[in-house]
Amino acid sequence: MRFRFLLLAGAMTWLTACQREAGPVQRTLRQLLVYSPTSAWQSEEGQQLARWLGQLPLDAVVVTHSRDSLSEEVLPRYSALLLYQTDEDSFQIWHHADLERYVAAGNGVVAIDADSVTPYLWPWYDSLVSHRLSANDTRLGPCIAFAYAGGRAVRCLPGSLAQADSGGQYLAQAVEYAIGPNRYDYASVVQPRAPHFNRFTKVVLDDDIYEPMEMVVLPDMKVLFLERRGKMKLYDPYRKRTTVVAEFDVCIEGNYEDGLHGVALDPAYGKDNWWIYVYYSPSSRCDVPEQYLSRFVFRDDSLHWHTEKVMLKVPVQRETCCHSGGSVEFGPDGLLYLSTGDNTSSKESDGYSPLDERPGRAPFDAQKSSSNTNDLRGKILRIRPEPDGTYSIPEGNLFPPGTPGTRPEIYAMGCRNPFRISIDRKTGWLYWGDVGPDAGTDHPRYGPQSYDEWNQAKGPGNFGWPYFEADNKAFPMRDFATDEVGPPQDPQHPVNESPNNTGLRELPPAQPAWIWYPYGPSKEFPLLGQGSRSAMAGPFYYGDRVIPTSTVRFPEYYEGKFFIFEWARSWIKVLTLDEEGRLLKMEPFCPDMPISKPIELEFGPDGALYVLEYGRQYFMNNPDAMLSRIEFAAGNRAPVPKVWVSRTHGAAPLEVAVDASASFDYDAGDTLTVSWFLDDDEQAASHALRDTFAFAQAGYHTIRLSVQDAQGATAWQDVRVAVGNEPPRVHLAYDANRSFYFGRQGGTYRVEVEDPEDEAAGGIARDRIVVQQSWVSDPEFLNRLRQGKETLPEGTLAWIEGLRLIRQSDCFTCHEMEAENIGPSFRE
Repeated sequence: MRFRFLLLAGAMTWLTACQREAGPVQRTLRQLLVYSPTSAWQSEEGQQLARWLGQLPLDAVVVTHSRDSLSEEVLPRYSALLLYQTDEDSFQIWHHADLERYVAAGNGVVAIDADSVTPYLWPWYDSLVSHRLSANDTRLGPCIAFAYAGGRAVRCLPGSLAQADSGGQYLAQAVEYAIGPNRYDYASVVQPRAPHFNRFTKVVLDDDIYEPMEMVVLPDMKVLFLERRGKMKLYDPYRKRTTVVAEFDVCIEGNYEDGLHGVALDPAYGKDNWWIYVYYSPSSRCDVPEQYLSRFVFRDDSLHWHTEKVMLKVPVQRETCCHSGGSVEFGPDGLLYLSTGDNTSSKESDGYSPLDERPGRAPFDAQKSSSNTNDLRGKILRIRPEPDGTYSIPEGNLFPPGTPGTRPEIYAMGCRNPFRISIDRKTGWLYWGDVGPDAGTDHPRYGPQSYDEWNQAKGPGNFGWPYFEADNKAFPMRDFATDEVGPPQDPQHPVNESPNNTGLRELPPAQPAWIWYPYGPSKEFPLLGQGSRSAMAGPFYYGDRVIPTSTVRFPEYYEGKFFIFEWARSWIKVLTLDEEGRLLKMEPFCPDMPISKPIELEFGPDGALYVLEYGRQYFMNNPDAMLSRIEFAAGNRAPVPKVWVSRTHGAAPLEVAVDASASFDYDAGDTLTVSWFLDDDEQAASHALRDTFAFAQAGYHTIRLSVQDAQGATAWQDVRVAVGNEPPRVHLAYDANRSFYFGRQGGTYRVEVEDPEDEAAGGIARDRIVVQQSWVSDPEFLNRLRQGKETLPEGTLAWIEGLRLIRQSDCFTCHEMEAENIGPSFRE
């Protein structure tokens, strides 16, 4: 007689790891693992299932509410898995992969769940729960049993078993089907496991960057990157230093998005030549109304100015902003791709399509550029660089050479601001993020709300702007002189009748976007979230060209996947595509890793992901702008340094207490060694966990904490200290109740201010002391103020409620506290 029991467990920490043999394994025990969220399992139906499961002839039924139990260290010991009302949104990618591998190894799963799932979240599970009865399936009452993904699956809708006359019998049959022969073979599984995000480490390489743009990682692992205002910089990983290797004289006025934009290495760089290609806006006088694509020799850490070959000139207007594009990439066939923006102001069309055909208003009419077949703006160009510094036109562009009213360089037209492009080197397909207009709502007259897009081009085409956006949502043709609107265009037969058009009247059919999303939640792609928008295309990951000895390369799980990123929302996501380029899955990448407006991603020869972060504010020298490298650790992980300092500014001499006790290591039992370095000194100033350092000289000083584990893995964190000015000390003495205010009682106060520098200079001016009061309605916000986790606004406290509200939104993407940026300042 079998021993049967039902074990209810909130977690599975007691289970030991299962050692997987290399070949087939025949189990001797029949055990069922049940996963369900606590609330679902405690429902009436959940308890009925528990009673039925307790009657099955099994050696064990284990119920868990912990997702961590769904791991390859646990799953193989069980003959089958039952998933009941799973909260799939809370599963991580490693849960997905381990469950898929479990079934692929020949195991079975019973899913009692609704057939509505989040699009692109988990296609494997979506296919399972939405399965419909076919000829080879077996019906088990209200359930369907079928062969699935190398194993077996049974699908039941919630409530269907409880409502069936023989629900317990059907459940028993479902479990028996899932158990099958009760054996598995992981040797036949080709799908890799997915990594936990805590195996990735972000290493800051340079945090003194002003408006970074594009970068390339050189074969010797040095990183060449651009700043929009003209500097080309080189990060040396061996010296851990960045130097300015060139300063371009660039225009950043008029169209104030212009400057030094794009850079790419020649495919034969370091082998047959030393060529790089740079896209920039020549002349700080802004008297050259063109953008240059130039080839230079970059060798021995130096840009050889005299080697410049201006390969291509893109005529532009610099009367007003915006949209410069400027991404440069090479495809696997050696062809160069260059993205250009529509060079059109978005400020005077109410956030909708700029179709202003009035005389003298060409800068406000995107028909002059994006939908103009005879103009290079609002396009992605494709050319073949020639050895003499010229270029030729490859076959397969949108318009054959010699076609009247066209430019043969055009590969994709109808773009607004394709800021970052990418080419899948395995397929040669082109991808880009296109930043959309500004309207937040559909308008009854002016057309649809705005959308950003990711586009995919397997061949040349017209991608719609300014007549269409998203999945070919059409804008009405608007007369800006009368504000009358006409019917929208036909995406299959668009025409350009603008007086600013110099190209063909009849245009190629408009292609719908591949992925599109508005400010608010997206019905089609809900995993993109909501908020401000700036779609960017990152790299595909392939490991075949990674240095074989690299210890930081990304794992096999990411092979062939596409990394996209969102500048405004500060995230990176990973897309899985099928062989036809259709989107299968969209997943987060290290969502808890702090990243501030990523503007460029690039995989290096070491297989690590290099990231340029622009920082929070438009056009500013942001303190959170940086160059970093995201590394993967398959084995031992680097420590995580955590620095606490008592002060970051003060008068000289300044004593600063430091503490590294919060530093930790994800690998259990690892011992850590601490080293403190001051400024550029290569000798450690201390190895103590806590210490105090004195700075006598005024200026900026750097305290670096370096933490090393027993395996030699090292990580560091820098803190900048400003010495030279002591901040004022303010004490507010109040003789009434300081904890509660009852609405009527008054009180007297006295303000005491100490400032050594001001006192030495003649005293503190009384008119510089301002006392205010304001009501704070949000107790949580007030508590964060008390804890120092929030700061008060500068100026009058009358703004504190407004500040609280906008800090909960993404308003600071376009607005600043004091100065006008993209929009008016907070004070305005």
